[in-house]
Amino acid sequence: MHAYLFVGNQENLKNNVNNLAKKISAHVYPMQIKSIKDVNVISSFIKLAQNQKIIITIENIQNASNEALQAFLKDLEEPQKNVYFALHALNESNLLPTIISRCQVIYIGNKNNFKKDPSLLKEYFSVPLQEKLNIIDNLKDRNETIEFLDDILKLQHQILLKNPNLEMVRDIEIVQKTKRNIMLNGNLFLHLSQMTISLSQTKKTSA
Repeated sequence: MHAYLFVGNQENLKNNVNNLAKKISAHVYPMQIKSIKDVNVISSFIKLAQNQKIIITIENIQNASNEALQAFLKDLEEPQKNVYFALHALNESNLLPTIISRCQVIYIGNKNNFKKDPSLLKEYFSVPLQEKLNIIDNLKDRNETIEFLDDILKLQHQILLKNPNLEMVRDIEIVQKTKRNIMLNGNLFLHLSQMTISLSQTKKTSA
């Protein structure tokens, strides 16, 4: 993965980016994107990177124009081997789904600030598969469903930070894929049920 999207307030952003830089032995370069002109500057800078590993950080990318985000997509879609992006947004609502789909989403800040009732999450993860399907069948509103998936992702990232493991990474990827499909107006129950079954299968595989 060459692009990371940090979602939340900025209080822990610098530490997260610095930890990422240490992990991959890269230099950090803060930049901005508000207009297409900014994207052109970044594209030119990337060409000069050569063999040096770099992380380009872009804070508050939700403030960029749609035209700038569309232009920036090319850099995300065709990343150079030694170039990484650490994007930051207060929330995902103003970002293009195509931007989100090309990033590993990481929630920062107050991870306990769930959008929905935490008891729903607890119930979803504690009951058998058929009861899980009954829970998701009650999610009829697209925005409500996205909030539910956001809460699952926040909980998964909490668990991953405490106990890094490949199973949780796979689970996060499954939920992120489901969220992308739903944001692109996919069928709610179809994608939620596929997600639920896939999550159950990863648990059986790791057992």
